[in-house]
Amino acid sequence: MESIRNPVVYAALGDSMSIDDYAGGPGRGAASLLWRNRDHDFPAWAGRDLTTGDPSARLVLLASDGATSATVAGEQLGRLRRLERTPTLATVTMGGNDLLAAYGDATARPAGDRHGGGQRSAAAGWAAGADGAGGADRGRHRL
Repeated sequence: MESIRNPVVYAALGDSMSIDDYAGGPGRGAASLLWRNRDHDFPAWAGRDLTTGDPSARLVLLASDGATSATVAGEQLGRLRRLERTPTLATVTMGGNDLLAAYGDATARPAGDRHGGGQRSAAAGWAAGADGAGGADRGRHRL
């Protein structure tokens, strides 16, 4: 009997370094590129992403704009614990917003403020293509 192989589940936690919003468009953020590289834009990384090794790999994007270490510890890790599966891989990008808040940047969210203006609502779901976009976003979920 052939065993059923589980797909790679990649969870990205952290701040705007892991989202697409400031990276030039969909699929260009650090987490998106590790999950599925844009080979025509970044040919040196062609064949080195997660979906090359496992086309069914899933990205669970827990990261949010403006997240601080408190956001990651207080919210994102909680959502990670509630996932239906244990991620195969997880990355964390955080610290920049904590430093901005500590050094007086009025636009940075304070370390204890978990619900600042840039935070987005979550869309849960594991079904392939749950985001409705299909194509390049198939298998990508923002929680």
